Amino acid sequence: MKLVRMGDNEIRIHLTEHDLEKFSITLDDFDYDSTKGRRVIWELFDRAREETGFDASKEKVYIQLYPRDGGGCELFVTKLDFSSKPGECFLFQGFDAFYLALQAAGDLPKNCSFWRVRKKELFFVFLPPGSAPAVFFEFGERLSKAPSDTYLFSQCEKVQWEYRAYVE
Repeated sequence: MKLVRMGDNEIRIHLTEHDLEKFSITLDDFDYDSTKGRRVIWELFDRAREETGFDASKEKVYIQLYPRDGGGCELFVTKLDFSSKPGECFLFQGFDAFYLALQAAGDLPKNCSFWRVRKKELFFVFLPPGSAPAVFFEFGERLSKAPSDTYLFSQCEKVQWEYRAYVE
């Protein structure tokens, strides 16, 4: 088992086939409606709190489970924070516009989030108030009303983006 903290509100849990056997669970059993699935999820949350400080015990969470080739799985656990949505939201039509805007913008605040609408080439970028780079207005559209968390978690997937400036 490997626990990777991906930020304040997200953790990735890698489980090998051996880990699943140790928990006496199959991928089909990983259902929150089953007692066995809940037990394993809470054991994983306890271990994540102990090892990484990620505490989801009093939070609503969104869990995505992906089977891995060769056995095992990856779980992405995201705390749902309905109270602190960043102040500005931009919509980018197509990957090229999204990519070019992020490349041209350079460093962005750490608490930005990026989402892609499933099966579409639409991208949302959430930023703190007043922090949008000018290039975002050129490549994207500033939305007066951001999509709801319910829409994001049901129709979109979170995009991991890390910009690194290389200095020679």
